[in-house]
Amino acid sequence: MVDVLAWTSLVVAIITALWLPGRERRHCNSQIAFSAALLAVASTLFILVYPNDRRVVAMFMVLGVVILELIKLFISPRRATVTVLLLKVVAALIGTLLGAILVLAAQ
Repeated sequence: MVDVLAWTSLVVAIITALWLPGRERRHCNSQIAFSAALLAVASTLFILVYPNDRRVVAMFMVLGVVILELIKLFISPRRATVTVLLLKVVAALIGTLLGAILVLAAQ
């Protein structure tokens, strides 16, 4: 069940980053925060699903965030910025850290 939640939160984070309303505006802070929070939740859930592959999950999430921001460069109404990229990377890493702490606490 946790693996389904992890993949679902990742898909929703991708949709939020690329498609949700507010596309005509340059930045929508609530949308950026929501996307970052979803990435943190997805990271935490992926660590809970794959507890022995923490480094792989962290690299997967960071690489995914970078790819998402690069895709936004090619979508005309969206703008990718370094600040948003760093915010989402930090959120994904915080989620990974939280997941690792939960795994260690459960042992």
